[in-house]
Amino acid sequence: MEIDDIKETIGFRLRLQIRLETLGTNEVCLTTRLAGREVTIRSRQDGQPISKAKWIVLGARGFATEPEARAFGERLRANVQLAALCSQLGADTGLDKVLSWINEDWWRSMGRLAPHQRSAPDVHGLSILPDDDNTLIPYSEPQVTKTSNPDLFLDALHELAEQPSITEPKVTIAVQLLNLARINPQPLARIVLAFSAVETVAQVENRRQRISVRQRVKRVLCRNSLSHLHEEWGRLYDLRSHLFHGSKQLAEQEVNSLANDALNLCSRIILAIIKRNGVKLPPLPTKISGVSDV
Repeated sequence: MEIDDIKETIGFRLRLQIRLETLGTNEVCLTTRLAGREVTIRSRQDGQPISKAKWIVLGARGFATEPEARAFGERLRANVQLAALCSQLGADTGLDKVLSWINEDWWRSMGRLAPHQRSAPDVHGLSILPDDDNTLIPYSEPQVTKTSNPDLFLDALHELAEQPSITEPKVTIAVQLLNLARINPQPLARIVLAFSAVETVAQVENRRQRISVRQRVKRVLCRNSLSHLHEEWGRLYDLRSHLFHGSKQLAEQEVNSLANDALNLCSRIILAIIKRNGVKLPPLPTKISGVSDV
């Protein structure tokens, strides 16, 4: 029987592999229901506690067609990004790029694949696979540095599963940038990514008018009833300009504070814009701060 015939017989499953600020649970697998589907959350390393993993795999099974699985997976990816931002984690859901791959014939010749098994590339992002347990994926495991409570993330995913999707591309990009900022360990990178998120949304302003970034952002804040944040934006943006243009030296602690303050402020702005566009967001925390078988 050909592989395509097997897929038609057994259906499809999705595998969404992400980098996530590690969830503080010793469970090997978390299971939840989202939009009527059972979704599992586990380390990509079989049997590893989720608290020890930096790469997290979300999975869902039982799809009749590949487009159905992909559509659910893309919606899940978007909700993971927004849930991570709301629960103040950082998630990098990837661009479906292959991280590693092993030639299946060679792997089989080395005795690593049984006759009924197949291999698939290790993808950072979404992949659609036959809905059985016969796919093996090669990977290398990075080190883990910190953990976060999984409850906020799971609660946010549940609430967002019932909400409309974000339809504005620039807002989607802004959410991605903020997640990359949260997960990046370098304060300078967090500063750049955080400000870029708001600047991206501000680009919807008429470019034919020669107006500064500050003015474009001010218009965005006013339009979304966020004028009270303009003074703080200006203060932080001035520090950002001094830092990157070399007009003022900032101590290491000042750079770290700027990174945290910029990320918190820019997250508030983007989340407020999303909320005003009809998405009911979950409540925010009080203080913003080898081989896998599939």
